[in-house]
Amino acid sequence: MTAFPLLFILVQTNLPDEAVKKRTNSVFANGSIILAALSALLVSYHLTGHGLPCLFRALTGYLCPGCGMTRAAVAILGEDFAKAWQYTPSP
Repeated sequence: MTAFPLLFILVQTNLPDEAVKKRTNSVFANGSIILAALSALLVSYHLTGHGLPCLFRALTGYLCPGCGMTRAAVAILGEDFAKAWQYTPSP
């Protein structure tokens, strides 16, 4: 669905046809690599229950705001709003 407007934008440029084809192929290749990586991460998360490790937490031992936001987003997707609220403590 998002590829069509992107192709429309690429076609509307004043680039030669060969450049447009090259750019379109590059966009689709990069997009499919990103999609494959996100799919692999999602499958890995569902199978193991573990996502990517947090570098900040591994180095310092402290929880980082990004970890809390990620856990809150996962809790919201699971419709557990009380748990999501606990992951975002107020100062």
